[in-house]
Amino acid sequence: MVFLKKISIANKIVILTTVLVVILFSLSFGFVILKVRTTLTEASIKNLETEIERERSQIESLTQQAVETVEILANLPPTQGIIRAQKNNGVDPFDGSTTKIWGDRLSTIFFAEMNSIKIFDQLRYIDTAGQELIRVDYKNGKAVRISDDLLQNKSDRDYVIETNQKNPEEIYVSYASLNREGTPPIITKPYKPIIRYAFPIFDESTGERKGMIIANVLLDELLIKSKLNQNSESNIYIIDREGFFLVNPDETKEWGEDHDLDTGITFKNEFPNIDQDVFESESGYFVDGNNLFTYVHISPGDEEEHLWRLIQQADINIVLNPINNLMRSISFIGVGVFILLFFLFRYLVSSMLLPLRNLSLVATQIGKGNFDQKIEVKTHDEVGQLGRVLNTVSSELKNLYADLERKVGERTKELEDAKNKFQKQAEVSERSNKLMVGRELKMVELKKEIEELKNQHDR
Repeated sequence: MVFLKKISIANKIVILTTVLVVILFSLSFGFVILKVRTTLTEASIKNLETEIERERSQIESLTQQAVETVEILANLPPTQGIIRAQKNNGVDPFDGSTTKIWGDRLSTIFFAEMNSIKIFDQLRYIDTAGQELIRVDYKNGKAVRISDDLLQNKSDRDYVIETNQKNPEEIYVSYASLNREGTPPIITKPYKPIIRYAFPIFDESTGERKGMIIANVLLDELLIKSKLNQNSESNIYIIDREGFFLVNPDETKEWGEDHDLDTGITFKNEFPNIDQDVFESESGYFVDGNNLFTYVHISPGDEEEHLWRLIQQADINIVLNPINNLMRSISFIGVGVFILLFFLFRYLVSSMLLPLRNLSLVATQIGKGNFDQKIEVKTHDEVGQLGRVLNTVSSELKNLYADLERKVGERTKELEDAKNKFQKQAEVSERSNKLMVGRELKMVELKKEIEELKNQHDR
């Protein structure tokens, strides 16, 4: 407070106003920054959710396309033509086409579908006994029909057994797994992750079960066509219902189930701090340390147990870095604007208080007795009114001092005259006193002489 007493009003106003403005600016600007940051963060997370939702939609679109293709293939004329020909010694009684002709027609359709979609590894027509009748594989970038002598019996495979139990219009969807070939079936290398879709075929005339159309969908091609993991700043995972990795940036951690590579590596092993219950909702996001996870459920089929979870892991610092940079820029701009406004405000306050400072200087001069100072009044506000009053006071004080000096002069002259008169009277008195004293001395001396003469006479 002592400090404030020693500085000018202008600086007091600037300092106090600056303190108030800084407080209000900090609170309001901080609130705005927080609100903007929150909004931008939510927008960034929303973009990640939108991105992963788009990937989910693309994957499900491709799997749905595979489902529709298998269903269409199962209901095409060649399947029923083969059934009719098999019942009639290899010749279709409707148009005389043989089993081979119908098989060639079906394989041609398989060729077209494979070359069109390019997500199929195999398209097969298998009878109820599990014997492959027509098989087309995708090898070296093109569809190839497998010769009859290389066709296999798959009666012991789960997909054949389970498809043989499906009702009409029901489709079989397998778990995603690594492809196996041979007897006994061995995982092929290089690894070929696939998911199988199978649709049962029934004799349209008798309703008797006759076989199935099975499509092996290449999971890698499915993900490539869905443009998965094009964001180089994020890690993409796909886990199955049990948490095993179908897709992992580190391929050695994929396919850890016992029926595949049996590594036992799961999402829970890799991220033990994450509560797996967070994945129960259909989509969402959560933060674990510096990691931001967004996720969605993917359904490659209609059955709940085949549910996948697509998870995108991003470094939250990288996600928020553009926002932080923007916030820093806004802060720098805000501080710069504040400093500019501070100096502008100080200039305006100084300009507004300049007449007051002039009043102070004039008042100081008046206090020193310089009553010729005049204030140039240009405004009609309080400062202008005070200036006019001060000019009036200065003029009155000047007149008062002039009158006082005149009276003092007159009084001084009177005193001087009185002094001179007194001095003259004193001189007269002094001379009189001296005369009186002289006379008395002479009287004393005369008396003494008389006394001496008297004494001499007496003797």
